[in-house]
Amino acid sequence: MTSPLDPDQPCGPAAAAVALAAEAAVFEARSRMLHEAIDALDTRIKAMSETLNRLRSASTARMTESGDRRDTHGSGVDVDATGLDRRERSPSTPCRP
Repeated sequence: MTSPLDPDQPCGPAAAAVALAAEAAVFEARSRMLHEAIDALDTRIKAMSETLNRLRSASTARMTESGDRRDTHGSGVDVDATGLDRRERSPSTPCRP
């Protein structure tokens, strides 16, 4: 299928204007759809971020109340101040930021 603006088939200015207007309408519709998808994704990211912040705050509050400094990420893994699993880091392995 050839484009309405195929250089091998010359067309008049009116046909070119109609073809360009049609392409512009298609691009505008695609742009709107992409903006809507981006807005929906932004909304989901904000909601997930708020949920994670609430969970982190609740976990920190529980750890503070119990006086327990371990498992500040809610994973059930014994972590040290660097956030590394104490069981997986051997004493000979230096801690790197």
